[in-house]
This record gives sequence, structure tokens and C-alpha cells, in this order.
Amino acid sequence: MLRRWSIGLIVAALAALAVAPAALAGPKGTDRPFKATMSGYAHWNVTAHCGEGPTTLTESPGNATHMGKIMSYWSHCPAEDRADDGFIKLVDARGFELHGYYDYGEEIDNADGSYTFRKLLVWDGGTGPYADAQGWAAVTYGVTPVFVEGCEFDWDDMDSVFACMDFTAYWPWWGTLEGRINM
Repeated sequence: MLRRWSIGLIVAALAALAVAPAALAGPKGTDRPFKATMSGYAHWNVTAHCGEGPTTLTESPGNATHMGKIMSYWSHCPAEDRADDGFIKLVDARGFELHGYYDYGEEIDNADGSYTFRKLLVWDGGTGPYADAQGWAAVTYGVTPVFVEGCEFDWDDMDSVFACMDFTAYWPWWGTLEGRINM
């Protein structure tokens, strides 16, 4: 009798362990970690003003969990009166899109003149398997400015640095995403 109870408890425990991860994962067991890395270029659309300045556009290839190889498209508008300063679209190799939006976030000025930014992105649907996607990702990205050739500036005078930045050039850009997605 004790042996039957022991076997019954072991079977019940194994069944609970098999079901628990799916139950904790969210609806339909689809809540999962999400990571992506991208590298490309940022440029400015000086004719598409929003708020204080032009719209920043970024296009970059990369890789993302659950998507494979991707192409990312970012549109950033630094208007202070908006809660959604930027939009992102990730497109997988099949052409399906994952959409998200983010607010401005934290800026870090690096000693080499590059900038690193941290933001929180919210996933908000897409197409195909990403149509009902929800979740979030911490965004970290950096950009290295390109300067007008021959323009002189002083790193201690940010107005002179800004005046020498070439906003007609494509600036090297990299980014990472790390969070959760429910699809």
C-alpha cells in the first residue's frame, strides 16, 4: 500500500512539474525571453520636423530570438510633449513584422564622443505570428557622430560640438533589445 502511494505521489509530482512551466508562462504558454542585436546606421530626415528637431531614422540588420535574421527600422521624434517618442518595426526573413514604441529614456555621453541611450520599449502587435504580440524590452543603443570635415570644436563647449556634427551623413549605430514577448 505504501508503495502504491509513493508511486502515485511521484507520478503526480512529475505531472505537476510538466504542467507548471506552461501555466506560469502566460496565455497559451507563450511568454518567453526576447533578445536582439543590431548594427547599422542612423540618419536624419531634416524635412520631417517633430518638436525641436528632425526625425531620426535608423535601418539595421540583426538577429532576434524567435525571429532569426531581422531588419530593424526605427523612427525617432524627440518631441517632449509625446509619450511615444519612437517607433520600431522588426521584419523577419519571411516578411512578418513585430511593432513597438518607446519613450526618450536616458542619454549617456561617452568619452570618445559617442552616445549611448537606454529606453523601455513596449511590443504592440505586428503581422503574421506577431499580430497579437505583447511585451517589453529594455533598449540600449549607441551612435557615433560624424563631424563636418575641417570644423573645429571644443569638447567642453557642447554648442561648438553640436555645430560641427554632420547631420547629412549616416552615423554608425548599434543596438540591443532584452525583455519578454508574448505571442
